Amino acid sequence: MKRKLGLIADSLTVYERATFAGLNKAPANIANGNESIKNLHTRQQQIQIQIQQIQQILSLVALTRKFGWDFYKKLSLKRRKKAATWEIRQKSHRSN
Repeated sequence: MKRKLGLIADSLTVYERATFAGLNKAPANIANGNESIKNLHTRQQQIQIQIQQIQQILSLVALTRKFGWDFYKKLSLKRRKKAATWEIRQKSHRSN
């Protein structure tokens, strides 16, 4: 009986030491985890700002391209009209 109680006591001592070793580091590990989460949130906010800036740049590029294309089409139309008017004048001068 004493021997069994001794084995049980030894087993409980081993479990207690293992539990202490694991739980003793828990507060530091939790603090490190919290710090890591805080850093991730900060980095996420920075990335969100960068994404918004890129979206604004792309919108500006798209808008510039649209207005640039519209301007080019209008300019091209004016040039074609001017050229057609000039050709008509040239033909009328030749026939006179």
